[in-house]
Amino acid sequence: MSIFLFSYLGVQAVDLTKQDFKYLYDPYSPVGIKHKLTQTNGDFTLYIMLNLKNPLRQEYFFEVDILAQKGYKDKGDIIVDAELIKQDSTRKLILLKYQFNVDERYDLLVGNFLINSINYYYDIPINSGLKFPTPEIVPLKKNGWPYFDNYLVQGSTVDFGRTTYTFQYNDQFGTAMPPMASDIEPSSNTIKIDSSFVSTSFKLDKERILFFNQTDSSSNAGCSFLSVSPYYPKLRRIDDLAKSILYLCKKEEYEKIEYASDTKKEFDRFWTSLVSSPDRARSILKRYFTHVTHANSFFTNYKEGWRTDRGMIYIIYGNPREVTRSDDKEIWTYTINGKKQNFNFAKVPNLFVQHHYVLIRDKDLSKVWLNEVGIWRKGNM
Repeated sequence: MSIFLFSYLGVQAVDLTKQDFKYLYDPYSPVGIKHKLTQTNGDFTLYIMLNLKNPLRQEYFFEVDILAQKGYKDKGDIIVDAELIKQDSTRKLILLKYQFNVDERYDLLVGNFLINSINYYYDIPINSGLKFPTPEIVPLKKNGWPYFDNYLVQGSTVDFGRTTYTFQYNDQFGTAMPPMASDIEPSSNTIKIDSSFVSTSFKLDKERILFFNQTDSSSNAGCSFLSVSPYYPKLRRIDDLAKSILYLCKKEEYEKIEYASDTKKEFDRFWTSLVSSPDRARSILKRYFTHVTHANSFFTNYKEGWRTDRGMIYIIYGNPREVTRSDDKEIWTYTINGKKQNFNFAKVPNLFVQHHYVLIRDKDLSKVWLNEVGIWRKGNM
């Protein structure tokens, strides 16, 4: 099937602070969008993947524009003269590779995709919009397309196409604390390197290893990915399942499961103690771990998605009703008991990932958090 790509004439800069990005975190959204970006000697290479849940029909056109803006609200925009150098398309999946140059005054790219007569916007920070320089490399598959997820399954082969310095970090990262907690995860600058090597390609032989890859080890530019089990983003092993129910457990309950001689037995006992009906318990269990799977898919960065701040909120509250963004913040909105409830995530520097969001914790969130956890524990979801 042919996909027609051309500039959508008349497009203008968009005030992205007024756009709702909830479709990016909705597994049932008509479209899923992911990207990878590299920069070498001032020239950008942009890879885009669009996963269409409602496939393109023959009579539909697919249109795309790449804009450059000076911020999420700024009206000064240009249409980027991006050269499409590679494209693979089916009715459900569109892969695009562009090369272009953007003046340093612009710190945001905006993808404007017209799909099945609906406009979808997608923000890609660049230049000063990023906390660290754009990497020169991304991990590539044998077919030349990148791995668009921030995780790769054990056994995958990674090829950078050039000599690369790779640093490995074993699992030494914290799990998200509740929204009202005063203590948060340890700073990533305390993390020690477990091993390093130089290569152009290598095979992942272990899980739960964070790989940070650079072409110049004296700079702070690089890309990272997490090695995961072949089942990921699903969790199937009982030890993994047991760890991820942390957000529903009281401290003594979690320790009982964590130190049990028979983890599965204690895990099952926990769920049946909350919900007496086996059928109801299975239903709640399935729903909880569906949320965990989606959190892993959307939010995995230098650690599993369920362990991140956004993953934690997503697991307990589900898909946000509204998602808004600005240069330094992302806001999720829910309706809880008929009232509007916001969770604010600040974009903060991180050694490993360009787009890292930390929940702005507040003791006033205690009631709404404990109430929602209580609903899960009573099986009233």
